Amino acid sequence: MQVMRTLIACLLFTAASVFAHPSVSVVIDSRGNVYYSDLIQIWRVVPNGTRTIAVPHVHSHELYLDAAGTLYGENLWYNGETLKTWGNAVWKRTVDGRVSFVHPPRAGFNEDFSFVRDAAGNQSSSTANGMRSAAGRPKDARSRSRMRRSKTSAG
Repeated sequence: MQVMRTLIACLLFTAASVFAHPSVSVVIDSRGNVYYSDLIQIWRVVPNGTRTIAVPHVHSHELYLDAAGTLYGENLWYNGETLKTWGNAVWKRTVDGRVSFVHPPRAGFNEDFSFVRDAAGNQSSSTANGMRSAAGRPKDARSRSRMRRSKTSAG
């Protein structure tokens, strides 16, 4: 009975932690490897169930996997109450396991790399002024209007 109570307490604590500060990053590559973030590192689970750290020491909320199998992610950090500033970097992990920066560590939030891609790999993101295409040009007003309609109709 004590084991069951401990298990339930652990599950409730874990669930509360996840809902308080969630990662939205689970991707599966063509080989069946699953990658996910626990906001401390990126884990890889291979098809036989073995779990290893794929990218250590990164606070990633979003992951993107391209057609070649390269994994992309962010690293976001807060510089503390004294500085009250944020920093970010965008990294990639190639199929052979090499990790390098797409954008090295820098001040502020990531504003020029999007993890939202279409089937061709083109990135797009939203800004305070509306949607932006992969080239960074604002999309036409009809596109923004459709986005607003679909967003409101979806809830």
